[in-house]
Amino acid sequence: MSSRISRRRFMHGTATVAGALVTGPYILRAADVGTEKLKIAFVGTGGRAEGHVGDLDVSKDICTCYTDVDKNRWKKIAEKQPDAKAYTDYRQMFDKHAKEIDAVFVAVPDHSHAAASLIAMKLGKHVSCEKPLTWSI
Repeated sequence: MSSRISRRRFMHGTATVAGALVTGPYILRAADVGTEKLKIAFVGTGGRAEGHVGDLDVSKDICTCYTDVDKNRWKKIAEKQPDAKAYTDYRQMFDKHAKEIDAVFVAVPDHSHAAASLIAMKLGKHVSCEKPLTWSI
């Protein structure tokens, strides 16, 4: 058996070490993020959005604010997150709480999906949107 290392074995070892050095800090940072609560905003709180509101785990997530044009639909989310701020216009909500939000759930009628999602994405927020994102091209 030869004591020489093959070129293939050397390249494999080099790639493994380089990959660990490059990705290691990101993996460790991602592990730390899991200890923080996710700050969520809701655009729409009734109808289909009630499912998302029902899935809200208050031990892991915080709803900082929400919006729905119909104030009668605020009841379920107001019970789960009494400290969250309520709005009837999502543009005002984004103006006032942009720095506090990590992610946004958009579940309003189809013709409003793109507008609300686009504002959130331009602010650099993660967006979960009901289908379709737009009604037409």
